[in-house]
Amino acid sequence: MSWKVGRNDPCPCGSGKKYKKCCGLLGDIRNASLDPFARYNELLTEIKFKLDRYFAGTIKRVRRENLQYFLHYTVNRSLPPEHESLYSDWLWFDRPLPDRPSYAELYLQENAEFMEVPLRECLQALVDSSLSIYHVMEAQDMILKVCDLFTGEEREVLLKEPWQGSLDRPVLILGRLVKIDQGQLFSGMVLLSEDPDGQKAEFLRAHYDYCQQLGLYPAGLPAEVNYGLFDHAHKKKLFSLRDMRSAAVNADTAQNLHRQLAELEQFTLAHCTEQVAWFMPCREHYGYVRVAVGPDFVAAAADVIDDVIYLQQQLTALFPHLKMDLVHSSLRRSHPPADKASIWLTIMKDQHTEIWLDTPHEELEGQTPRQLLDDIEGRKRLLDMLREFSASVQSEDQLEFINFMKARVEGSGKP
Repeated sequence: MSWKVGRNDPCPCGSGKKYKKCCGLLGDIRNASLDPFARYNELLTEIKFKLDRYFAGTIKRVRRENLQYFLHYTVNRSLPPEHESLYSDWLWFDRPLPDRPSYAELYLQENAEFMEVPLRECLQALVDSSLSIYHVMEAQDMILKVCDLFTGEEREVLLKEPWQGSLDRPVLILGRLVKIDQGQLFSGMVLLSEDPDGQKAEFLRAHYDYCQQLGLYPAGLPAEVNYGLFDHAHKKKLFSLRDMRSAAVNADTAQNLHRQLAELEQFTLAHCTEQVAWFMPCREHYGYVRVAVGPDFVAAAADVIDDVIYLQQQLTALFPHLKMDLVHSSLRRSHPPADKASIWLTIMKDQHTEIWLDTPHEELEGQTPRQLLDDIEGRKRLLDMLREFSASVQSEDQLEFINFMKARVEGSGKP
């Protein structure tokens, strides 16, 4: 049974206003005298106001609980006040969890039949939108031509006023494009970053390709990933992927790989601990970079994209048929697969040990453990310190890390 809302009835959208003073005003918006940008910007503003009112009872709690999820990939894990609208759009129109609808989708499910067509179509366009990164191609009057940095798709965007930027200086835009009859327009604020030498675009494309090759986000990067990567690119900060990969091998293959890595000028043996040989590249690298060869596995770990690519190229050249499976990546927010957990733990133990070795300690008069490794008495002092520390630890996981550190110190004195 269908029914029609009366002009003086409460608006079904939940705003608390009469229908004639709320959604009823939007019925003839397509014939309004406003220019296209103003008309649709008014619709976007009205939709966000309605969402805020409709979910008023939970939105404060939701904003607080989801903030760190949104900021997970940013440099400082903090939200500048001027970025609040970006976060709000993410809350309304994106899905932090793939199996749950967004708040805008929930609103549509419960109110679509009561909404005027222009408002409903605009809300659907927002639900279908996504945050992405674009580079500016050209501008003419109130139209800006942009190209999606990742897909290469060109878009024409309606502007409120003519583009003021110089087309001679490449600019990247982070924004949410909403499709309308006349083309596209950005929902809310956008972030701009000049890219005169193209390095920021190269950095962003490399991380997009990384995700595509691993099949992490086949439908496109989530908004929080785009926001975080753009933040790193704008601030010229390296992004820590914490990439770990491994492959099971037989003993002969492990020995062969060990021998070849030892003979290569590109790698040097860092140490052998607990039946695992750890190699590091001789070239300049950033953060933790290792190839590990164990009795029945080979693993590679690197923090930044250039080192990840380099390790994969080197291993592919050595063993073209060796298939390395992903163990962990910071861009895949999940625990390592159960069958890869031991590999993950092995790499984590070595990584934390390297950090410990390079950290000054008061017990060592401000020296780092690595400074004492080459001296017999120094190693004895480190082992005494670790034994004393292990006596106060009750966690089995912590003890496993400490035992690895002991083995690392003991092994450093062997030829």
